[in-house]
Amino acid sequence: MKAIYFFLLIFLTGTLVAQNAWINEFHYDNASTDANEAVEVVIENAGLYDLNDFKVYLYNGSDSMIYNQAVVDAMTVGNVEGNFTFFYKIFPAGEVQNGVADAFCLSYQGSVISGQFLSYEGVIDGKDGPALGLTSVDVGVSESSSTLATESLQLSGNGNHYSDFTWQTPANATLGTLNNGQTMTTTTVLDKNIKQGFINPVTDFVTLVGESGSLVSIQNTAGVVVLNEKMLKDIQEFNTAKLPQGLYILSILKKDGTKTSVKFIKK
Repeated sequence: MKAIYFFLLIFLTGTLVAQNAWINEFHYDNASTDANEAVEVVIENAGLYDLNDFKVYLYNGSDSMIYNQAVVDAMTVGNVEGNFTFFYKIFPAGEVQNGVADAFCLSYQGSVISGQFLSYEGVIDGKDGPALGLTSVDVGVSESSSTLATESLQLSGNGNHYSDFTWQTPANATLGTLNNGQTMTTTTVLDKNIKQGFINPVTDFVTLVGESGSLVSIQNTAGVVVLNEKMLKDIQEFNTAKLPQGLYILSILKKDGTKTSVKFIKK
């Protein structure tokens, strides 16, 4: 069996949505001389992307302009939790502004990833770069001259999107790993060959791990739906033996209305 890479993409009502990536942790101020100033980014399915396309821009609250930046491809690679990879950069001392109203912006191919123009100690309106014309969202917590150099601001909670988590007051830094009180949930679409330790292509069956009652559909690249069935149990096989060879998109529409899709090659 020839090995072909298995590509996972997320779709919403048939349209490609933004990359699932976010700023997960940062540190900017502490007692005495600033140290360990850093930012951490989490990217789902990072291997599918050119990491040079992801950049973090730092905005100065005094003029709302970019004063520093970091390319994810040049960051330190941390742990991988399920489909999520952690990347972080520790800046030289003094390179991250202490506020008031400074900000980080995470972009992909020059556009701000939704919800990722994040400020601390106030709100700013971006005046250049990817955040031009955008208003930041204050994370709602901050550091001070009494914060320890070993602490950071970080997200906690359980989920797999930025909106699933909440920012917490300074706690022991966890750069490159899960934050304190953070759990990542994994995607629900699995291919039988991957479960058996192999890579695509799909042959006669696709095994899905999801939830009973979800609607499963497969369409070809022309948009023609070639399979449309409900999941009757949480783990279920679907017969793909009669599908012609080619590229397909398999989608699961869950009962709560969320939709996840995956591309696969049928041999």
